[in-house]
Amino acid sequence: MTKKAAYILCFALAAAMIFGIVVGILLLCRQDEFQKSFRLLEDGVAKDEYEVSFTEFFPGESVSYTIEFQGKIDKIYDVSLSFREEAESPLAEYLDLEIQLNGEVLSVQRLSEYLRENAVALQICTEEQETATLVLCYTMPQEIGNEAQETTASFRVQIEAACRV
Repeated sequence: MTKKAAYILCFALAAAMIFGIVVGILLLCRQDEFQKSFRLLEDGVAKDEYEVSFTEFFPGESVSYTIEFQGKIDKIYDVSLSFREEAESPLAEYLDLEIQLNGEVLSVQRLSEYLRENAVALQICTEEQETATLVLCYTMPQEIGNEAQETTASFRVQIEAACRV
């Protein structure tokens, strides 16, 4: 192999490595879909919490968080979703949050409104061995422009479910 071919090979390897690093960083910064199971208790209160953090969100982009509620018997549960900011979240002014239960849209408003109101009350009816599905879909409307660039949102969603007696 000639010196020239060795240089070309080294250059190609370096370019491929840089490309791989850039793609890896972009994939790590991307917020992925989220799915979680929530076990409903037959008596007492069940609680869970998860953290949400958005850094790079683009107009027209959506991310869904799915929570599956699993119960063992026919019951009605009062469920509370609480939203609490972890840090200043200017991106919340630009994101819509749609709350769906078993495919039915219950509420749609800006994420900042949910953070201010702090709680959403729902009722979940379960049948034996059935699953109720709650979806929190975060979307940036297509018409949002440059004002949302480089903004972030960081908050916690707490879920509390109590079986009706």
